[in-house]
Amino acid sequence: ANLESKTLTTTIKAFGQGLAEVTKEERQLMQQVFEDKSLDVSLATHFNSSQIAESMTALIKGGMDMEQVVNGAAEANAYFAQINEILPQAAANGTAKFAAGFGLINEEIMEGMDLVTKYSDATIADALAMQQNIGNAAAVAAAAWKGKDKLEIAEQTIQLVAATKYMAGD
Repeated sequence: ANLESKTLTTTIKAFGQGLAEVTKEERQLMQQVFEDKSLDVSLATHFNSSQIAESMTALIKGGMDMEQVVNGAAEANAYFAQINEILPQAAANGTAKFAAGFGLINEEIMEGMDLVTKYSDATIADALAMQQNIGNAAAVAAAAWKGKDKLEIAEQTIQLVAATKYMAGD
């Protein structure tokens, strides 16, 4: 509980919202939501609640708000990490960039992470490297294919990255 408390305080300070602007009750409620979510996700994966709390903090530092983290991003990140045998903290920055780049929210983030895993499994591309690099290309892809569904743009970008990785062979 102490780690989560320090993590939440750090998160609040990191986004310029002074602790004086948040009432004690609001802070306690946010802390409880944060702790409950990290425990729930840890029970559904093989990660402990401290690892999940650290990854949730990294998602928030990556630009996601608390609501987005507790409504899908924490689970999507943890499942992606578990399936690809990496730590959730290592995947969090890429998950945040990926979601922001394509404008994904809630269950769309899970679908996007599933697509990354699917295509990395079908090629020689590493899932974590693919996830992190696709976030960099997302804005360009979204502009080039504007008018298409966000997940369709994400999938086509993933396909291009996977094919490029396959062709480059590195």
